[in-house]
Amino acid sequence: MYNVTSAFRSTVPPLQVLTAHAPRSLSRLKMGITSLLACQRESHLTSIDTHVLKCVPLPGKKSQSKKWQVILKDTVIFPEGGGQPSDTGSISIGKNSSQAQVAVLDMARNEARDAVHVTDQPIEEGQAVTAVVDWDRRFDHMQQHTGQHLLSAVVERLTGANTVSWELHPQQLDSATADTVTIDLSMPTLTPRQLSDIEAQCNAHIRAAHNIKQLVLDGSPEGQAERQKVIEKGNLRGKLPPADVIEDLLRLIEIEGVDINPCGGTHLSCTSELQVLKIVGLEKSRGQARLRFMVGGRVLAALGSALKREVALNKALGCGPGEHEGHVRGLVAGKKDSVKAQKGLMEELASLHGRELAHQCQQQGGVGSFQRPDADLQYLSLVAASALERAPSSLLLLVAPTDTDPNRKDQTGVFLLAGPADRMDLVSKQVAESLGGKGGGRSGRYQGKAEQITQAQVQEAMQRMTASIAVAQQQ
Repeated sequence: MYNVTSAFRSTVPPLQVLTAHAPRSLSRLKMGITSLLACQRESHLTSIDTHVLKCVPLPGKKSQSKKWQVILKDTVIFPEGGGQPSDTGSISIGKNSSQAQVAVLDMARNEARDAVHVTDQPIEEGQAVTAVVDWDRRFDHMQQHTGQHLLSAVVERLTGANTVSWELHPQQLDSATADTVTIDLSMPTLTPRQLSDIEAQCNAHIRAAHNIKQLVLDGSPEGQAERQKVIEKGNLRGKLPPADVIEDLLRLIEIEGVDINPCGGTHLSCTSELQVLKIVGLEKSRGQARLRFMVGGRVLAALGSALKREVALNKALGCGPGEHEGHVRGLVAGKKDSVKAQKGLMEELASLHGRELAHQCQQQGGVGSFQRPDADLQYLSLVAASALERAPSSLLLLVAPTDTDPNRKDQTGVFLLAGPADRMDLVSKQVAESLGGKGGGRSGRYQGKAEQITQAQVQEAMQRMTASIAVAQQQ
């Protein structure tokens, strides 16, 4: 997706509210939000009739010149903030449903705290429109974000550890890996028993169907009274900012009886909408415990993928799920044994080829060649080592020609020149030129590649090698 973050990110925290991973200590800066967007007032709202306040081109490179910044009077499409990715959606022009739809590619907040819709075409200012959110993406983010609030609250209650940070990415339905969400905790690790207890309590809260609601505080006397009620409930994570630093509104998300936490994101209305929470991993990151988890639809998607793989493995391995591990371990062990045996056979064959090459050199005045179409540089090196062990003063050209198999798809050939360094210096460039390739090397080795190596080229290279050596010997 096109990323507008760099163009619109404010110099103050996104949404101007404390987030789940906000620092515990607060500066004396004024903070708050002047008003809530429709997507914050009612996170289940999927569309809203509104109008365009402003539409200007998105500044940036030429490749971005066709992107536009559209600011609406109100919107159900959430701009990124508080660790939650932005929504996507569309803007329908006019009240007639058959009117044109403009895709919303990304969302962000500008320095004036406006929600900016990034589109690929302009919309006239003052135009009546309907903003529509991509509900599948929104509901997934709501499940994962609300699940993070619940998980962080349960972890803090059971272990005393704070959530230092968290990370959520949009779901990748075509990804081969699980779409996990992470939280980093202010403790080095967790025991298996703690993990089990945390997960069990989270799912108990989900089954209990606790109501989830937002609380909005301001600096008024009424707001101060509400602030005191929040503190007295005893479920507040962290601390509220002092009243004199709240310039306008401070939004809190309350899971009744479980957690209260400042947040500007979109959330569910009941814990039962979370469906299920599953912790899928624990690792260490910079000395902190990092929990990987997923919620609701992501759990079901991961389970569906796992069951599909299980059916495929049943068929491939010819056994049930309970025997998969044993069969796979056996296959891995067998592969290791096969690789070891194959390596031994390859070394033995290379030794035999090296012996034949050494004998050839002895018959041809210290110059010899070896060709094998399926050879790689590793095998050619083994043959060369074996030959030079028996005939150390020989000059060798080892090649994997490409013209012996008409069905061969890859026509790239490799070559290796080996022997005494002084003799190599005389012929290395000539050999590369004859083979139409490029190479390099040192210490008695010169290796390279060519787009195509024919037997005629190899013959030419050998003739030039032999001639050069003969001339050098006469001098």
